[in-house]
Amino acid sequence: SLLAEAVERCPTSASARRAYAETLWHRQAFDTALQEMESALRLDATDAEAAVRLGQMLLTLGMVDKARARADQALDNDPQLASAWHLRGRAQQAVGHVDQALADLNRALDLTPDNRDVLLDVAELYRSQNQPRRALATLQHLADLYPAREEPGHVLYLQGLASVALGRYQQAIDFLQ
Repeated sequence: SLLAEAVERCPTSASARRAYAETLWHRQAFDTALQEMESALRLDATDAEAAVRLGQMLLTLGMVDKARARADQALDNDPQLASAWHLRGRAQQAVGHVDQALADLNRALDLTPDNRDVLLDVAELYRSQNQPRRALATLQHLADLYPAREEPGHVLYLQGLASVALGRYQQAIDFLQ
């Protein structure tokens, strides 16, 4: 209610609208959240982070083309923004453009080599493209970012699947245990 009041009192505040949009999003008022985020972006069209966040929201709701457009908008404003490359890669993947998706995701990794979300997406893409060596190498890098024995189960599971695909059955058992 305080953020709604802030937007009402200062309708030209892009930051208030962004914060309000996030609150609405978490309350699952998706349509209103999108409207507020779009308003925030109209107020500050150069805010690349806001464009990415709006794109992420759109992608979550299955609006792939609109999400891709927001990623491109963010990249026009900041070509070094890893989250924009990540969003663009996810949007490319959603429409089946795997090679372009990998290129965009790898660009995101160039900018933030230890980004866990991007590494997981890259590994999943490699696995879906039957490239288990690349998937396993990417997953190993991802696993190395966690303290020993605190790797997420999903990462260990994917390492096990990649090991099976490579015929490394004992290694797969070790990961899956």
